[in-house]
Amino acid sequence: MKILGGRDCSRLIKVPRLKELRPTADRVRKALFDILQEEIAGKDVLDLFSGSGAIGLEAISRGANSACFVEREKSCIIAIRENIRLLGYEDRAFVIFDDVFKALRDLDKSKKSFDIIIMDPPYRKSIEKKALLKISTYDIIKPSSLIVVEHIKTEQIPDCVGIFRLYKRSSYGDSALSFYNVMSTKQGLR
Repeated sequence: MKILGGRDCSRLIKVPRLKELRPTADRVRKALFDILQEEIAGKDVLDLFSGSGAIGLEAISRGANSACFVEREKSCIIAIRENIRLLGYEDRAFVIFDDVFKALRDLDKSKKSFDIIIMDPPYRKSIEKKALLKISTYDIIKPSSLIVVEHIKTEQIPDCVGIFRLYKRSSYGDSALSFYNVMSTKQGLR
């Protein structure tokens, strides 16, 4: 797998060999970053269900200020850390080896916040809505935050979840990208 754009375009990254791992297809990753191209520079990105880390690594290559990777599979964490080292991103990358829902709670406690959250949960597990709801209960997003969910296109995610409202959905083969923004402040919804 390669970085598709930015400073480290065409650099190879390691992908763990796991039967359950479904790396984001190059065309979906390219489409995602074509859409985000004006949004990514200087932003703090949270890559949930990171897998190989390709999304967060791509974000840094394209000018993101930082990327935080959350993954619970040890072989994926090893690959992400190795990719960070190979690309020289040690000062801009943070890795959390834990379940996404526990990591979200811990990020909230640490007062860390993000401009862009990208999640690629396992397909056919129906956890997209749960993850969006959990994110909306924690203080880890900025008022102008953008949330992107990669999912199987047959998965029906509501247009409004917690404090988030869908503003764009695009399909690429079996995959879809759903883009959400904050529809109101959390205080206004409580």
